[in-house]
Amino acid sequence: MTAKLYFIGRPQPTRMNCRQIVDAAMLELVESLHSQGLGRAEVALALADASEDYVIRLASEAAHRA
Repeated sequence: MTAKLYFIGRPQPTRMNCRQIVDAAMLELVESLHSQGLGRAEVALALADASEDYVIRLASEAAHRA
């Protein structure tokens, strides 16, 4: 992947930069999986489902900490 990664001690991305970084990484992932035989729409839907599951998990963890 050629998306820029940010580490401790380096400038942190702004919210918009974060979205651009995520978009670039997602497009690379979609193309990589497409080149392995998966359909782009299939990958996009799987990413959407996985993202939703992850947001739910984060919310659940935050609720348990509160």
